[in-house]
Amino acid sequence: MKYYGTPKYKPFDPGSYYFGELQYNLDNGETLSSDYVKQISGKNWITAINNGHLYNAKGKRLSTKIKRGQTLAYSGKIKSTKNGKYYFYENNKKKRIPYYKIKGRKYYKLGRNRYVKVADVIAVNGNYLMTTGETTGVVKNNNVRTFINSSDYSNDSTMAPSDKYLKKGQKLTFDQAVTFVSQLDDFDHNPYDYYRIKGTHLFVSADNLNLSKALPVHEFEDLYSSRVELKAKTPIYNAMGEKTDQLLPLNHEVAVVEETSMADLNHVDEEVYLWVPSENKAELFYHVIGYPNSNTNELKDYGYIKTSEVKKFRGLKLEPINTAAEAKAYI
Repeated sequence: MKYYGTPKYKPFDPGSYYFGELQYNLDNGETLSSDYVKQISGKNWITAINNGHLYNAKGKRLSTKIKRGQTLAYSGKIKSTKNGKYYFYENNKKKRIPYYKIKGRKYYKLGRNRYVKVADVIAVNGNYLMTTGETTGVVKNNNVRTFINSSDYSNDSTMAPSDKYLKKGQKLTFDQAVTFVSQLDDFDHNPYDYYRIKGTHLFVSADNLNLSKALPVHEFEDLYSSRVELKAKTPIYNAMGEKTDQLLPLNHEVAVVEETSMADLNHVDEEVYLWVPSENKAELFYHVIGYPNSNTNELKDYGYIKTSEVKKFRGLKLEPINTAAEAKAYI
């Protein structure tokens, strides 16, 4: 399929360029979103996030101006990357375009003697540009409330409102982006992204920010706790290594948002060898924290599960607190 002219960048939210798409012009007067097609030939396209200028190879500002949201042709090649400082995802693959350092500043080369600052770019081929480390953003609304995390993992990890509000136009630096499984975005039922203000424990919803670059988003629980994905429902053992009649479910409900049930994995806080009398040997177990019953508030589904029943471990790494020999000697 052929398109004509320069595609335009259209933000999903008119007040923010954080997420958007390229719209390609077709010969019938219609447009086609980059969300539904893959460009296989021709120029690549860079979208500007700031009003500014282009620069020459010596870092000298040219008379050519660029506007926020403007699409610029990039004639270079897109490359695959694993550890790029600036990158984007195209067809679920991590990509980058090379940048050049001129007098300490980073630039993308558009063509002969024409460069644009990396700081002035928000997207490549409609895919928003991400960075590692830190990013900046401007508050786009008045009286934006900040949040502070609650880390009661035996219950749930959520965002609790703080008493600090932000003003429209404030420019801030952020050093972490997280999501919480119990909170949904009303638009597409994906978790909200929260950005942590550098040097604080305060978070701001990305919905209230114009970000210069996105940060990689992590689930909060994976940064501050340990969770397990089970192969199947698995027996729970007590501290004496005896199998109980309980089976630990794959996950548990933490909230219901807009009639959508939100589930979380089981949290664990200890790795330990227990002597199993029925098997006459020591086995390695995880201690499962459990969670409160939504009706009675009593703690349920807690105890020990064999590590061999775990398909995937997520979050903070645990180390055995004892040895198999010590578990045997304990009986």
